[in-house]
Amino acid sequence: MTARSRPEDIEYISRLKFGSQFSYTPAQHSEKDIDVDNYFHNVSSRYFAKGDEIRVNIKHEDGSWSKRWYEVIAITPETTVVEATENWRHYNVPKKAKAAPVKKAA
Repeated sequence: MTARSRPEDIEYISRLKFGSQFSYTPAQHSEKDIDVDNYFHNVSSRYFAKGDEIRVNIKHEDGSWSKRWYEVIAITPETTVVEATENWRHYNVPKKAKAAPVKKAA
């Protein structure tokens, strides 16, 4: 089953001269869930217009965050095309512990 965006996860940020900015923080979706065709289609006709920007924020179980900006390219009755405008950025990623050195037997 394909993940879908949810209206309760969208927050209006600001109106710009040529579009609006929205913040989208899904409670249960990952980066892979969002990077699929038509992920935003079920909410696009109510919230988005061509040229709008969507900032996606994903909180991970380890307390880290991932963020990425998307731009709405086109909206039709059948599809919503969004394009990532940057790569995923990761914040507060826990550092991996170094493995303990192996002691040689005497």
